[in-house]
Amino acid sequence: MKRLRRLWRRVGPARLGTLLLALWKLVRHPATPWYAKAVAAAVVAYAVSPIDLIPDFIPLLGQLDDLVLIPLGLALAVRLAPPALWQACLRAAREQAGRVPRLLWGGVAVVVLWAVLVGALVLALASVAAAAPREVAGTVARVVDGDTLVFRPAASGEPEIAVRLRGIDAPESCQAWGVQARQALRHWAEGREAVLQVHGQDDYRRTLAVVRLGGEDLNRRLVVEGHAWAYLDRGGRGIYTEHEQQARTALRGLHANPAAQPPWDFRREHGRCRR
Repeated sequence: MKRLRRLWRRVGPARLGTLLLALWKLVRHPATPWYAKAVAAAVVAYAVSPIDLIPDFIPLLGQLDDLVLIPLGLALAVRLAPPALWQACLRAAREQAGRVPRLLWGGVAVVVLWAVLVGALVLALASVAAAAPREVAGTVARVVDGDTLVFRPAASGEPEIAVRLRGIDAPESCQAWGVQARQALRHWAEGREAVLQVHGQDDYRRTLAVVRLGGEDLNRRLVVEGHAWAYLDRGGRGIYTEHEQQARTALRGLHANPAAQPPWDFRREHGRCRR
């Protein structure tokens, strides 16, 4: 194995063989603490395994195990072992001519570790892909209320999509400013081509999405112009809270009324409006 030959040349055959044999004796000694035994076994197995954790063909990183991993592992194993026990193993290794067995299970462990790392990377990439919004081009077919609409995809044969605008909460249609909010959304979006940025579904199986008209975030515009509140999650966070504060400061739309009631409070007291 190239790595072992390089180590062999750097520290010398006698020194390398002695250290590995001393570690192997430490692994097999009954007085070695389990944690020191585990580290020593891992170092020995990897040092003599036929497979590298970091393949040699990877520039620079291919030398990392030679320069860092094995020396650090050796130092850690020695530090964890009782000093007297390590010295005894080292003396025995110097006095006894022997070889550390070629541990194929070390190579198997490296393969398993690589499989775990690759699997974790695949899952991470899948999570990132799932978190990224899916975009659907089409037309706003009709507006239901201040934060709900029906979207018609441009792709032929695709069914219409019931959309709940993500990150906002407009007044209920039977609540103060509910009519104005619906009219504003209808004026800006109904019949126009748009792009949905899909972020999953809500509890009513409606598609949660940001609607973009000519590149503009329509959800944000509704909040900035005072036609909707920023929706807050259970932690009190929302993606449009700063824009709501702008509308409050400027007394835009529903915020011109100091007694304006958030729609979630209205629903708790009166329930949802009948459509």
